[in-house]
This record gives sequence, structure tokens and C-alpha cells, in this order.
Amino acid sequence: MTPQGIAERMWQMTDTREDPGIAQRPLTILIVDDHPSTVETVSDVVEEMGHLSIGVHSAEDAMRTLAQEDIDVVLTDLVLTGESGLRLLELIKADHSDIPA
Repeated sequence: MTPQGIAERMWQMTDTREDPGIAQRPLTILIVDDHPSTVETVSDVVEEMGHLSIGVHSAEDAMRTLAQEDIDVVLTDLVLTGESGLRLLELIKADHSDIPA
């Protein structure tokens, strides 16, 4: 999926215009991709939607960030340099089962 496709899907998932009674707080979203331009594009859209973004470029950096920050959602590329995105998802499920990834 392209960065724009990811951004559009996120917009659909968090759009509360149809039910304005939903109280929504800004989410902190960790974006993991080894392509800086993808991290930047997705981060821009996340922030335009009123959420906070933290971008990192490896699974290792993602795990360090998860240990230090209060993250609500993780968006990761599956093909990363070093540990794969699939391996990152396995680690998140094992160590941070409360985080949707």
C-alpha cells in the first residue's frame, strides 16, 4: 500500500464526523519505515488528523521507542532493513499486547 493509501485508510478509521458524540483524544502513533519519505508523508497526515506521530526507521528503534513512550498504535512497513516488520509485530504482541499493531 502506498503512503497515501495508508493515510487515507487511517483517515477512514479515525473519522468521527458521522457520530460527533464520540469523544476522541489524540492518539500517539508510531510509524516505522526505513524510507524517510514514507515516514514523513504518513506523519504529516497523522498530524493533520490531530494525532501525534513518532517516526523511526528500524524495528530496533521502534522497540526502544515503545519502551520509552506511551504509544497507542503502531504502523509498520513489513520489509525493513535489519529485523523485519513481521518480527517487529511478533515482539510487540509479546511485550506490548495492549498496542494495536
